[in-house]
Amino acid sequence: MRTEIKTGTEIKSQKKLHFLRIIAVWTLVSLLLQSGFYFTVNRAIAKMMMLPSANLKTITATLEAVLPDDHPENLQISYAKDYIAYMSDGLFKVFNLKQNKVVFVKKPDTGSDKEMGIINYQWLRDRNTLIYFFAKKNPSPYTTVLVSDPNTKPSTQNQENPSLLNEESQIVKEQTKEVKVYQPQLTEIYTLDLPNSSDSTPPDDRQTMTLADFPAGGKIEHIASSTYTNLIYLTIKTGSSVKLMEIDVNKNTRMLQQAGETLLDITASDRYGTLYIESKTGNVKQILALDGSQRRVVEKNNSYCILGDCAGKLYIGEVKNARLVQIFTVNDSSKKNNQFTLSPTWQGDIPFSNGQVGIDSEGKVVLYENHCAYIISGGKEKTETISGEENYISNDGAVLIQLTHQDGSTKVNISPLN
Repeated sequence: MRTEIKTGTEIKSQKKLHFLRIIAVWTLVSLLLQSGFYFTVNRAIAKMMMLPSANLKTITATLEAVLPDDHPENLQISYAKDYIAYMSDGLFKVFNLKQNKVVFVKKPDTGSDKEMGIINYQWLRDRNTLIYFFAKKNPSPYTTVLVSDPNTKPSTQNQENPSLLNEESQIVKEQTKEVKVYQPQLTEIYTLDLPNSSDSTPPDDRQTMTLADFPAGGKIEHIASSTYTNLIYLTIKTGSSVKLMEIDVNKNTRMLQQAGETLLDITASDRYGTLYIESKTGNVKQILALDGSQRRVVEKNNSYCILGDCAGKLYIGEVKNARLVQIFTVNDSSKKNNQFTLSPTWQGDIPFSNGQVGIDSEGKVVLYENHCAYIISGGKEKTETISGEENYISNDGAVLIQLTHQDGSTKVNISPLN
């Protein structure tokens, strides 16, 4: 029998080849594992990024409860129609309609000015979660910041010796100086998650961020939020000026209004997160779509106003002499270069001044004005007379909220609005 004797070079070569094979096998295994991991992650992301209102169910309820306050203000009902948020004597309260009790109370900080405390709030449209804005005194109102100083000239120490100049030192660095800034108010955003209304678990109240550039004493007139993009938009009125603020999930803020622009209303798309604004510049009123810093004109017409947005459609009303005469819809689109087309969906003549508007995912529009509910669906309209001393409709127009003031309390009746 012949025995082959391998040289040292051959042995080294085989060891190297064996090592490369092991590396190749583990690389292949790693790629397969990564592929499975990324497939799972991508599916999870896709699930989270599904259009939030594509299958949004309209919830109705028939409930009766008694609020422990005789004059609740800024009353708002939750998505599932089982919680009501309101203000009473400076206190912010959330009331469980099924258990007939207050489950959350927030009061202003001790020593706060009268305009501080809760300055506004809004339920998210697809879950029992509420965001609210809380203002308090800043314990350290003076802070030192660095700002550019136009009176300071760049250093010229290297100009006498050109050999020391390089690409970095040739860049003129902006000179700065320290300036004290007075900020008397801190404005915080909180998220309040409510459990199932049959559950006794307390709400989960979390502070999410502090708005450093919120104007002291500013009033939040409109709130528009998009769960698809995790963006919140505010119109903030200070004196005679109104600012439009965008807040993102990374705690960044920026102002979006333009000089000379008067902001009248805003709404955010629940499908792609587009912000629609109704604004006026001079004598021209227009409805615009904002995607970041990009502005697109939806329509220029002094008679047109925003009614709301639901299920990927913007609803625009034509109002003449305080009468609503026509409703248009505009399909929302993720393609920023698309042109907007207004499609007429209803024509008629009903009163419209400062009434409430509710829109559901099926395209039903409900307007409540002066003890009358005007229900528009499928291009047809019907009118329902509403009794009671104080009435509200939900944001989706699904239920009617009737208040009856009693001695020290308020009776609440919730019923479907068909």
